Amino acid sequence: MTSEDMRKMVGVTFTSSSIGMFLLFFSVHLGTYFSKNWLANVGQYNILYESIVITSFINMFLILGGALLLFGLFLAGMSYFHSIRQM
Repeated sequence: MTSEDMRKMVGVTFTSSSIGMFLLFFSVHLGTYFSKNWLANVGQYNILYESIVITSFINMFLILGGALLLFGLFLAGMSYFHSIRQM
């Protein structure tokens, strides 16, 4: 693997890990914001329905953030072991 490929891999690793951490830390704020917008566009406002929608959006951001963080960490580990093997 050339140094240019390694630089690209580090960039992808850092970007996906950063986005994953952001989504994990701000999942409550993002989930609440998007659920309020979605409920405003739908036009039906029910307290029980609101709770389900908010929980669903928060869980969506948690899963997406965790998957991106895991992908970034996996890619970092693979690039580290690949660079060790080439030495």
